[in-house]
Amino acid sequence: MGGRDRTGPAPRRRAATGLASLAVAGLLLAACGDDGDTEASGPSPTAEDAGSDAAAEPGTIVAADFALSSATVAPGAEVTVRNDDSVAHTVTADDGSFDTGTVAVGEATTFTAPSEPGEVPYHCEIHPGMTGTLTIG
Repeated sequence: MGGRDRTGPAPRRRAATGLASLAVAGLLLAACGDDGDTEASGPSPTAEDAGSDAAAEPGTIVAADFALSSATVAPGAEVTVRNDDSVAHTVTADDGSFDTGTVAVGEATTFTAPSEPGEVPYHCEIHPGMTGTLTIG
């Protein structure tokens, strides 16, 4: 009767177009991935994940691979923070006792550790999932 057969090529083209649209959307989502402001699905990186150089340099906190190393220092000691990562970070005490401000890629800064022995947890203000502990003792 002159009508078009609905099982012909047109439905397959629509299905292919729909799949192509889904593939493009998936690529866009993958490209937008982790901008540092979202929670990771796995456990947070640990100090051991932040590079082997941190252990060799007492009193140094290293930012690398979106993780902060932990450090042990004497009360009132100078602490070095080195950014070996691909983006800027901070090292900010959870209790507010120290804050490096933004440390640019490839840069280092120092701060004075608190004078009382104990443990001071810290984080990156830009990427709150990055944490570490300064042990003073």
